[in-house]
Amino acid sequence: MPNPQRPLLEQIQSSPSLLWLAPSLHLEPQQLLEVISLLGVALSLAAVLLARFRDSLLFFCLWALYLSLYTFEEDVLLLEAGFLAVLVAPLGLVCGRSSYRSHDPVSFWLTRWLFFRLTLCSGVSKLATGDPAWYGLSGPW
Repeated sequence: MPNPQRPLLEQIQSSPSLLWLAPSLHLEPQQLLEVISLLGVALSLAAVLLARFRDSLLFFCLWALYLSLYTFEEDVLLLEAGFLAVLVAPLGLVCGRSSYRSHDPVSFWLTRWLFFRLTLCSGVSKLATGDPAWYGLSGPW
């Protein structure tokens, strides 16, 4: 909940979220939560349906919206994947051209590292449950 005694910048630095702006926009936090969610859905739909909007700037906006909503520690992996989408996506809305830029190898290695960590963490969590199907490699593949 917003604290009127703490400055807005300090609140955002302690917990980055657009929900701190609710009192400034004269909205209840629940209403701003709904606005953020609907805006995220609209931007995502635009990116899916219209190729022109598949841009680094749009993915950054989606990342910032999701940063305002995430609650669980597991969501950090989704935030990281969203930030990598910002790095890999073209920057055509600002530059005025829709052609894809050449990608640096660092962003693709970061993507590969993310996929490796996802796979490794999934495997470790499955083995940590102690399920005999996983230890005996007799699961339903």
